[in-house]
Amino acid sequence: MYDKILVEKCRARYVLPQWSELCDDFRQLDPRHNIPLFQKYLETKFDLYHMGMPWVRDTAFIAKNYHNVYLNLCWSHIVSSHMTVSGLLEYFDIVPVNKIIAFGGDYTVYSLEKNCKSLKNS
Repeated sequence: MYDKILVEKCRARYVLPQWSELCDDFRQLDPRHNIPLFQKYLETKFDLYHMGMPWVRDTAFIAKNYHNVYLNLCWSHIVSSHMTVSGLLEYFDIVPVNKIIAFGGDYTVYSLEKNCKSLKNS
């Protein structure tokens, strides 16, 4: 079923978000599990959310090696400001800058307010 969805989204030129975040059993969200998808669907663009936390370095090398994988920093500064800063330094060294999306992604009006409050307090 997921393959069928990917084929349709690929034809429609959608960018597919791939979540990796710290909730429940976060090991299931390891971006490395998606490498077969990145290889199989080379024409589909994948957007890896949350810097791939806690696999930030692995995510950098995935994006470096697959032209169809992009890195999204959404919510990463909320989860860990230290990991975000150190991850960005590595991203700038490893990944082409045009593959880094600063703060796009999964947010609502409430999320936007929370982000602004977090930035103001930092």
